[in-house]
Parts: sequence; structure tokens; C-alpha cells
Amino acid sequence: MGQNKHAISIQPQKFKSAKISFFWVAGTTCCPGREAARGLSLTTRLVNDAHMPTRRIYDKERHAHFLTFSCCKRRRLFDVDQAKKIVLGVLNSQLSRQRGRCAGFVVMPNHVHAIVWFPEDDQISEFVKEWKKRSSVQIKRLLRTGIASYGRTINADDPVWQAGFYDFNIYSPKKLREKLEYMHNNPVAKGLVAEASDWPWSSARHYHHCRPVAVPVSWLD
Repeated sequence: MGQNKHAISIQPQKFKSAKISFFWVAGTTCCPGREAARGLSLTTRLVNDAHMPTRRIYDKERHAHFLTFSCCKRRRLFDVDQAKKIVLGVLNSQLSRQRGRCAGFVVMPNHVHAIVWFPEDDQISEFVKEWKKRSSVQIKRLLRTGIASYGRTINADDPVWQAGFYDFNIYSPKKLREKLEYMHNNPVAKGLVAEASDWPWSSARHYHHCRPVAVPVSWLD
């Protein structure tokens, strides 16, 4: 498959010490950071979906996590900008509550991606649970009042989010670049914008132009 000419390429920072991981993201000064390696390994799973087997979460050794979860029935709830703002506002708030950091994010019309890191183990399940729960309350309110005409087409008993989430441990510079590029280029692939940095609901413009984005993006050291 040919590469889109507008795709963003994230280049890794190379470190001399073999004890240093390649996990880094650009911060507010657009400088690379680093995180001490603690036996990074690959674990991929889909958690708590009634229609799919439950798999073990590996949330030890302070790995960074690439997260994905979708709207119930793949509804395009995030065609409305206010709904996107809710998702990003709660992401920012929940990161603050758990002292987490965000390496990248994108809100698509019917799903969300983010790369997050926490200074303590066993944070991911609680983080996703609270992110989904708190955003659900606000989105339900928006459906009832702000966009009532659309809300009336949805069963009031249906959840906002599909059950479960996909979690992928970042374990190599190649995977970090792959996940960031995939995430940022989603809007281009779906025909929503011509260039990844044109989509205001992702961290792409930070990486591409060092411009502020909705959720602070920071490096790990």
C-alpha cells in the first residue's frame, strides 16, 4: 500500500545507552524525552467485551499504553464538535487525577485512540473506566439537550460506549512510530481532512507544527 503524501512521520530519538527505552514523544518545547526501560514486552488484548474472550491486561513496569475504544453500535456520536470536546476534556481531567501523561490522541467520529503513561502500575483499567463513565454522563446530557433531534433517534437505554477497550503496550521505537502515525493519519484515511495536521481533534499538529493541542502532550523521562 502506498504512503499518503500528507502522512506525518515521527522519527525516533536514538540513545547510546542500551538501558534507555526508545519511548518518547514531543513535549511543549518540541524536544524528545526518554523513559527508563523496564523489560518492555508486547501484550495485546481486548478487555471486558461480552462478545469476545477476556484477555489479561499487562499494566506493570510503567509501560506506555495505546488505547482504543468505540461508540456503541459504531454510532457517529462525535460528528458533533461539542461531543469531541467532552471526550478530550475528560481525558485531560482524568490524566490529571491519576498523574498520567498523554503522548498522543485522536477523536474520530465513532472511536477514540490515545497513548498514555502513568507513574504507577495498575492504572489503565481505572483510567479507561472513569474516562468512559464520566464522558458518558456528559454526552448523554448533550444528546438530551444540545442535540435533542439526534438524541431522539437513539434508544435512551443504549450506552454511549461499546463495552471493553483495546490496549497495546508500547515496546519498541518502531511500534511507537507506527501507533502515532496510524492514529494521526486516521482522519486522512477516512477522507475527513487533506492533511493529518488539519484535524483539530488530534495531537498531529503538535508533532507537525509544534502548535498547542486540546490535551497537553509531554515526553517521558
